[in-house]
Amino acid sequence: MTDPAPGTPTGPALTAALIEAWADGMADLREVVASLGEDGWRHPSLLPGWSVADVVAHLAWIERILLGRFDPPHEPDWAALPHVGTELSRATEVPVDLRRSRSRAEVLAEFDETVADRHAALQAGSQDPAEPATNPFGKRVTLEAVLRMRTFDTWVHGQDVRLAVGHPGATATPAARVAAEQIAGALGFVWAKRVDAPVGTSLLLEVTPPGVALRRAVLRAEGGAGVAVEPPADPTVTLTMAFDDFVQLGCGRTRPDSSTEQARSRVRVAGDPGLGALAVERFNIAP
Repeated sequence: MTDPAPGTPTGPALTAALIEAWADGMADLREVVASLGEDGWRHPSLLPGWSVADVVAHLAWIERILLGRFDPPHEPDWAALPHVGTELSRATEVPVDLRRSRSRAEVLAEFDETVADRHAALQAGSQDPAEPATNPFGKRVTLEAVLRMRTFDTWVHGQDVRLAVGHPGATATPAARVAAEQIAGALGFVWAKRVDAPVGTSLLLEVTPPGVALRRAVLRAEGGAGVAVEPPADPTVTLTMAFDDFVQLGCGRTRPDSSTEQARSRVRVAGDPGLGALAVERFNIAP
């Protein structure tokens, strides 16, 4: 792995920064939703089958799990939910469907209470980023990993709402930076597993503003893994893309103003054309 950039917080300062990035992402979504009023509550988000209300319900549910608060049993009418096609999507659909019969005021009240309680719990808890913690899927990871994933999820879902309702923004915030780093952190997986690039080949990613700017490189190592390296002078493949396209392709989203194929066509590929095309095609790292 490459070393953190100079000035990157570590230890308790890193934990505090991640907590606030997550909180800011939640606050941004809440502000956008409030601006929509009742009329926008059921507006479709970028996620197939999910409205703005469903995104809010989903985020509240995950944070409730992390607080140890669990829903009563619920069985949706699966025949009425054709967008649900995987085991993971079924698991996330249940709590969303449970809340579809509730009013906007009820769902927002639960969201506000949950975010406030989760924020307080995080601030009162361990500030060691290496502290063992449980993620929403029950896997034991580090506190830093949980906070990064929760910030990523929060920010991306905020974009699912913002772009769907015609309010783009929040692309240069601390939460956006954490989300961008999360996508870029999977570059080794994309190169080694999705592309199956030959050992010794390298991939350089350059993401340009507006939004977050990034420059990251990975190498297919002898052991088969994709490892982060300093950007080489002569990478096998270089991908250059705008931040908006980086998020769209990395998260598997289709924007209202751009199809996936359009986003791919805007990526500039230098070096090996075959490997470059595969890297662009298989860039999605979101479940």
